[in-house]
Amino acid sequence: MVAAAAMAQQNKASAGSSLPPVAPDLAARLAKWKPVRMSFDSSHLTTRDRQMVEKLVEASQDIDDIFWRQSDPKGLELYKRLAGNPNPVAVEIRRLLMINGGRFDLIDNNTPFVGSEPYSPDAGLYPRGLTFAIMHEISHGLGPAFAHVNGKQADIRESIGPVYSGLEEAKADVVRMVGLKWLVDHGALKQSDLDGYYASYVAGIFRTVRYGTAEAHGQAAMMEFNVLSEQNAIRRDPSTSRYVIDYKLMPGALTSLAKVLLEIEAAGDRARAESWFRRYDVTPATLAAALKSASGVPVDVDPIFAFHVHVECSEPVELF
Repeated sequence: MVAAAAMAQQNKASAGSSLPPVAPDLAARLAKWKPVRMSFDSSHLTTRDRQMVEKLVEASQDIDDIFWRQSDPKGLELYKRLAGNPNPVAVEIRRLLMINGGRFDLIDNNTPFVGSEPYSPDAGLYPRGLTFAIMHEISHGLGPAFAHVNGKQADIRESIGPVYSGLEEAKADVVRMVGLKWLVDHGALKQSDLDGYYASYVAGIFRTVRYGTAEAHGQAAMMEFNVLSEQNAIRRDPSTSRYVIDYKLMPGALTSLAKVLLEIEAAGDRARAESWFRRYDVTPATLAAALKSASGVPVDVDPIFAFHVHVECSEPVELF
């Protein structure tokens, strides 16, 4: 009751001065941060040294600005909007925004102290909903940096040979999904979103193989589909000719596949890689029939741009 009354009083004050709703304990939150004046004595520095320090300060301010835009663009906008506002609540909000680099309390599990929008791991780095794409690209950088072949370090691409591209795309696909599950398990992403990630992943497989399986992404998707089908994580319902996902089996199947792909890269095992793709990079007849039944659905968009498209060859090319 006391907290509710305090929140109501604080928000009443906020409303009266065009401020957003705020947590009732701004003063208590600020009390956890002790202001300490960081003095700087430049009297012993040369002119050149002082100029260098000034440049370093400017660079730090630029980095701080970049951080703000990545951590919480809306918080930065609010910080600027409240500049010069004499309202004590506005002053407290600005100070907390500066301390936390956004609207979320760093030492209170990122709970919002202004407004009600919950913290999101994507922050301002990328639009919400792009977790999939970002995790795929991050996963390209995960795993072994080089292979161990005959007791020596070797380049993975050279060791694996022609199937490396498909192997690497599959690794990024699968490790991404294992990574998303890890983020869910550790509270960075919502548990309620996990099944949606798996559904989007499987839908992405179907979308990718519609382009064909001749290039790396298609090869990877086809292989992943067959392995997951073998593990019963993806099943075809013969009564409807539709595919269904077993959400309980999917995490284990993906973890197992990730282990295989990472082992192949770490060992630079060309023979195992080629054997793996020969076995699994094959379009099943049932899938081919399912894809054919959707042939009336466009594969992708052909964008028509509002601006003029101009393509120019720097040198004449003999076409035929």
